[in-house]
Amino acid sequence: MKGVGAEYRSSVAVDKSPERLSNLISCSLYTVSLIISLDFGIKNTGSHKIAKLVANKFFEKGDAESQLELEPTDMMYRDKKDKLPLKKVSFIDSICLPLYEAFALISDKLGPLLEGVKRKQSTMAKTC
Repeated sequence: MKGVGAEYRSSVAVDKSPERLSNLISCSLYTVSLIISLDFGIKNTGSHKIAKLVANKFFEKGDAESQLELEPTDMMYRDKKDKLPLKKVSFIDSICLPLYEAFALISDKLGPLLEGVKRKQSTMAKTC
């Protein structure tokens, strides 16, 4: 079964203005950083609280998909939250690294971001 909203996405005009794309990239990077920081770092900080809120949003989406009799991805499946650290390593490998590699190609100034993601991936892989 196709994901929720496939028909909707194909019929909606997409705003591809530079401002919209810049905002989308910023929001994506922010979400990526929050996801990979969850359960990895100092607890009871503002970032950790926001990361927990992001994770809960993922679980809520998974709950909604379950109610529609769709199979949520493991990252959105509340009953598999104990596997979240391993899923985050997979998320870094499949989403974050390629994204940050592309940004590093755009500008040398973004290279440190890629190096930071690589360090985070290495550290998280050792703890899983």
